[in-house]
Amino acid sequence: MKLENTPEIAKLNGYMEAMSYCLKGCDYVIWFSARGIELDDGDLDSQVLNRLAIDKNYREKTPEAELQKLIQLADPKTKPHLSTMVEGNRYLLTTRINTFIARINPSDGFKNVGKHKKNDLIRCFWRNVEAYIDHENSRIFQYNPAFGVDDELWDFIIWGFTFLLFNQKQKKCLLIHGGASD
Repeated sequence: MKLENTPEIAKLNGYMEAMSYCLKGCDYVIWFSARGIELDDGDLDSQVLNRLAIDKNYREKTPEAELQKLIQLADPKTKPHLSTMVEGNRYLLTTRINTFIARINPSDGFKNVGKHKKNDLIRCFWRNVEAYIDHENSRIFQYNPAFGVDDELWDFIIWGFTFLLFNQKQKKCLLIHGGASD
């Protein structure tokens, strides 16, 4: 597995940077990031991912060593051995991210980002994600760093999210992270 620096990832990150600027307020900061990873044959086979699936007690599980390696490749400042992950679905992914974007209300008096503009931001965000990975046919996992641990992916105060999208057919993984902080 290796990090990809494709034009699609660059465009997605550029779009998310512009979206962050558009949505920032006078007393808080918004950020998004994405990392693409190309998977080699045999990387993260279905058995590794299946062991992360929600069990009958709905407990979140600590990622296995191979998945920890992938998370640290995407962001070296993480501590995946202290985190948990849980398998979600496309509905969880889109609802969480769309809600994140929709709830942001710039309060600096100069930016009036109305509902129609936020809908445009959301639509274009998903178009840029889809340009890199077929998220509708990917397995989706929510990454949850341990509370109070110095983990780069927990670096938010108000709220945030981290998702890993795995598409075995495309041999790709996408880590999407966003947060809001004062």
